[in-house]
Amino acid sequence: MFLCSLLYAWNFDRDVNMKTRITAGLRRIVRRAKLVKRRGRIIAVFAMIGLAGVVAAVALPSCNDHDSIFHPKRDPIQVDPKGVPIIRVKLTPRPVGSSEISSNGGYVVLVDGKAISESASAMPNITFARSGGGWNIAGKQYAGQSLEIRSSGNSCIKFGANLYRGNFQLVPQGEQFSVVNHVDLESYVAGVLSKELLRQWQPATYHAFAVAARTFAKYQSITFGKTSFYDVTDDQGSQVYGGQTAETDKSWKAVNDTRGVMLAYTQNGQTGIFLTQYSSCCGGTVNGAYVLRDAPTIPPLMGGQPCEDCSASRLYRWAPVSVSKSDIFKAVSATYSGEAANLGGGVTDVRVALTTPYGRPVWLDVVGRSGKSVRLRADDLRLSLIRAKGSLSSGQVSSLYSMNCQIRSVGDNIEFYDGKGFGHGVGLC
Repeated sequence: MFLCSLLYAWNFDRDVNMKTRITAGLRRIVRRAKLVKRRGRIIAVFAMIGLAGVVAAVALPSCNDHDSIFHPKRDPIQVDPKGVPIIRVKLTPRPVGSSEISSNGGYVVLVDGKAISESASAMPNITFARSGGGWNIAGKQYAGQSLEIRSSGNSCIKFGANLYRGNFQLVPQGEQFSVVNHVDLESYVAGVLSKELLRQWQPATYHAFAVAARTFAKYQSITFGKTSFYDVTDDQGSQVYGGQTAETDKSWKAVNDTRGVMLAYTQNGQTGIFLTQYSSCCGGTVNGAYVLRDAPTIPPLMGGQPCEDCSASRLYRWAPVSVSKSDIFKAVSATYSGEAANLGGGVTDVRVALTTPYGRPVWLDVVGRSGKSVRLRADDLRLSLIRAKGSLSSGQVSSLYSMNCQIRSVGDNIEFYDGKGFGHGVGLC
């Protein structure tokens, strides 16, 4: 029994290069849902606000008793987050020793839950640093571990170049810390849309993307976030998020028009959201989530649908890319040092161990001089090369746009040819 539906959940806790092609991507999912229905296995219709179809509203099953209703505001600047889940966004890619933080309105600073500074006025630029197992704030030492900066009313906290709604948690990591923005889910989505989409793109694209972005964040919070101090990062590792500074009238219109809507799936009577992903250009076939990770074998995540919607992309097809075998060894060693120790100090080949039904590599065997090999997901090899590109001699690493390609050994190089698409190609494009 299968359901791919939009959840219209006022009560959440009861439980790129995309353009208008995101809308087309959702239509592809609709078409697949209808196909499954014809096979007698679907029990509801998938629909989307803004698409030519009927809007389906399905209640999210309860996990918590949270009866607050989020009433959308007409003014996108005024946000009442009552009843909306909080998303924890890590703003620092790695721990820092100190940071300058300010606000444009009232604030409270708390150390271990005790207010040490409070004002109805704006907070000037203050340096927060870890020192001696405690906190040094504007040159004054405070004992304690947790540090929270709360904004008052509709004021925002400034960090780096951006203003952020909600509160900040400075999470200690030894004598350093990470900066995490705790923000309501709807404001988070408003701060994502204009960073992931171009301003001139269609309203329907914004609507579709709001649903995908909201579902992605909520899914991360109830999976990865359960054992971490944050749910998502503010970069391409999750979704690019620019805080209140990135919000636009267009992004808020899409958020308010789809408020509370998430993608869900039902199997054996159990309904839940799933990891909604997207990339710039799939290259002709939507990839299943299994090319990236061990994923549930549910129809919304299986991929395989033909896609011509991204054919206008300049990276729908791309030229062959050659990477030296020595650079592949360096990249694999940097990311997988333990496994790479068995390669005998170098790489002699990269062989495809498993492909999708349409020929896209899923698993690779990186073969070493020792004759032994390291098995990696194809996308993990690409990510390793991208992370290490500053130390590599091969200048073409940045042009390895996806792993939707063929691979062969050519002398001292590995050639990636017949390349298609940009990014992982999973989900919307």
